[in-house]
Amino acid sequence: MFFDQFPEVYDSEVSAAPARLEYRYNLLIKNHEEYIRGKHFIDLGAHDGRFSLAALETGATGVTAVEGRMESCKKIVKLLNKYHPSKFQIINHDLRGGFITIKQPDVVLCAGLLYHVFDPYHILKCIDQMNPKIIIVDSTVVSGQTLVPLLQLCKENEKHVGNTLTKDLVVWPNQPALEMMFDFFNWDYKFIHPDSAPGAVSQYKTKNRVAYLCKKRYIKNGKN
Repeated sequence: MFFDQFPEVYDSEVSAAPARLEYRYNLLIKNHEEYIRGKHFIDLGAHDGRFSLAALETGATGVTAVEGRMESCKKIVKLLNKYHPSKFQIINHDLRGGFITIKQPDVVLCAGLLYHVFDPYHILKCIDQMNPKIIIVDSTVVSGQTLVPLLQLCKENEKHVGNTLTKDLVVWPNQPALEMMFDFFNWDYKFIHPDSAPGAVSQYKTKNRVAYLCKKRYIKNGKN
């Protein structure tokens, strides 16, 4: 397994089961090596830096990790200093409170963040204003068969523990709502099928969690 090389990642108190991490690494990082290698990688809601590390190992020239919890920022520093010193920067910023200025990054990863906020649209708008070339989105969604876009209000502490800035009310989109937001921002989007990575975990199989590769349909300065 990829993270066996970095056993400290398994010491995390949040979502660090080896099989699950391996699946998500394959789905979100390894599958997109062609977009990450030689590029600058933005990791939104970077937690302990696990996917920032994976991007650097995949060949990213540098990483900017954006994380709202200071304790998590310290973990990122410790992890990335050990394996890739001088190839990263950390921005301690709670994206719920406003926008962040990162001009035209190559690749933005938004994994495990949208369903921990009250306004997932705001997070996607933050990404859109950065004007990246590639966006990888991974999120828990409201499951169900309806094609009607909807948002569901949830109590954070009933759904997740240990992975949030505060125990608060949050809003989960369903899959049609998420795709409607992508379309509004003029992103071409491709659903990343769970079988595209070995060992799919149940959340992805049941589409309670989904992943997408998105690209801007045009560059904002008008050039294709």
